[in-house]
Amino acid sequence: MKIAAYTGELSVEGDEFTLEAKRLIVRDTEVAFNLFGADDDGPFSIEGKATSRNATSVSQGTRVWYESEDLPVIYKHYAAQDRAVIALSRIDQTQHGCEVNGEWRQDGERWTFSGRLKPFRV
Repeated sequence: MKIAAYTGELSVEGDEFTLEAKRLIVRDTEVAFNLFGADDDGPFSIEGKATSRNATSVSQGTRVWYESEDLPVIYKHYAAQDRAVIALSRIDQTQHGCEVNGEWRQDGERWTFSGRLKPFRV
């Protein structure tokens, strides 16, 4: 698989916070990401990589899940000790972009997110 990079807004379940993929880089066995967002505590960022965890057969082929380690959430205006896991359940690449479905896991809570990202241009 060719390495490809994407960017764009992600919709979060219930509009609990805003989220944008500044860069999402898809490789064979991992997805690197740089996400920015904002919630009631202000703007934040999280970056890291999600590696393939398992594969299950689906009618159209193989579905691979990607999951990050527990990563620090960096707030712009204060030194928080927040951490989160990013799990990606769908990465569908086309010549026009990439559809992404995932889950933000933090403090025992989970928020799903999704988006149609466009190719990243330097």
